[in-house]
Amino acid sequence: MYSFFIFILLTLGVHFHLFDRLDEQIMLFVNRLEHPMLTVFFKTVTHIGSFLGTVIIWALLTTYCLVRKWHDEAVLLTITTFSTPFVNIIMKKLFSRPRPEINSLIDIGGYSYPSGHAMYAASLYGMILILFWVKCRHTWQRVTLLAVTSFMFGSIASSRIYLGVHYPSDIIGGMLLSLSIVSTVLYLFYLRQENNKHPFAR
Repeated sequence: MYSFFIFILLTLGVHFHLFDRLDEQIMLFVNRLEHPMLTVFFKTVTHIGSFLGTVIIWALLTTYCLVRKWHDEAVLLTITTFSTPFVNIIMKKLFSRPRPEINSLIDIGGYSYPSGHAMYAASLYGMILILFWVKCRHTWQRVTLLAVTSFMFGSIASSRIYLGVHYPSDIIGGMLLSLSIVSTVLYLFYLRQENNKHPFAR
């Protein structure tokens, strides 16, 4: 749960505007990288990282898990995927941070902190990495899994800064909060598993 503690510290920094200058400097630097091909790529990636895109990927993976009779994995993916948006909505309304005003390349409403896309990606691909890591029998499989999940999270998170709709601190906050969700879901699940194995331990 260290991630949640760091999230609290980051949130306090955001609230007291400690990261405003750094956020703006990073966004101005990224803004200078604007290129038509990059814009197309990041717009595509950001659609994949939307809630709809996340649900589609969840559905495909959950179907695969059920076909393989990996029921626990399907349950964990489902809980994580659908609990994350609720946490994000609550946090955004709680903090009500306005979105950046620096050259936004897409039209979007709502609040900025923490990033929903970063949360969806960190929760989904973080859980995928954890659940499927132990099922990989070969080193190349684990390297591929790590590369794919890292690329998906990294590109989705970066797209939000490139498109000008989130500050870097929004992304980091979303990632930290999702890591807390993933660790909490796993802890509660395995705690339940242990209690079922030892019903009289209580």
